[in-house]
Amino acid sequence: MKNGEKVQEYISHVLDIVYKIRVLGEALAEQEVVFKIMRTLTPNYRHVVSSILEGNDIKTLTVEKLSGSLKSHEAILALSTTDEEVKALQAETTPSWPGENSNSGGRGKGRASFRGRFRGRGRGRSTDRAYLQYHICKKYGHVKAQCWNRESDANVTEEEPVVEEQKLFMASGGRCVEASSVWLIDSGCSNHMSGIREHFHDLDENVQQVARLGDGKTIKVEGVGTVEFQTNNGKIKYLKEVQFVPQLAHNLLSVSQLILTGYTVTFSNKECTILD
Repeated sequence: MKNGEKVQEYISHVLDIVYKIRVLGEALAEQEVVFKIMRTLTPNYRHVVSSILEGNDIKTLTVEKLSGSLKSHEAILALSTTDEEVKALQAETTPSWPGENSNSGGRGKGRASFRGRFRGRGRGRSTDRAYLQYHICKKYGHVKAQCWNRESDANVTEEEPVVEEQKLFMASGGRCVEASSVWLIDSGCSNHMSGIREHFHDLDENVQQVARLGDGKTIKVEGVGTVEFQTNNGKIKYLKEVQFVPQLAHNLLSVSQLILTGYTVTFSNKECTILD
């Protein structure tokens, strides 16, 4: 796939080649075509491929379904005007292909059970602090002024890191305004993530992985489970397949994972709507 090439154009090109191969009498299974497409996508589709591999039975995945998922991701990318905006809060895990060695462990397919919709408030100019670590509390996602564990010693002077501003979309469940209750809707993150152990309704701590942030740093995933989630109308719902990352100060809601599990995500000027 060439940089800038549309998903539909590329898949049509691949299918044209597949047709010619089959005309010559060579059998080419649907799964082989799916693998070929995923392996030859440009790097900006890497994390969505990872989500597809984790959230689907690869033996039954069709070209049509793969095409739909990739087009949805392509539409999300089109919302951002620069590459830096796409990278806001980007956290990705390396795809593991069937038959290859992987240290990521097995993952089951899950579907979040909440229905209806909740809204997120757009923040046109916000600071991307998802991979900043405040050295006193060792937590990621905030700096001194936002730290709830910072020492009160008035003689301690620290320099706050300077980072490039990014566009973020923030969704908050209920009326909570505490940092631990903030959910960031992230188009670059391949999995839902939360750093708050108390949020999990159930948690499988046998799942141990390493996730890579957009700046190349790695953080440890210490489990996968179901999070109890409150929508803006006060209803309690459950979000499945959420990774537990203690180093994160905020919670990340993955757009690609929502889409791959059957949800419709739409962005308007200052609002994001998620429908089951």
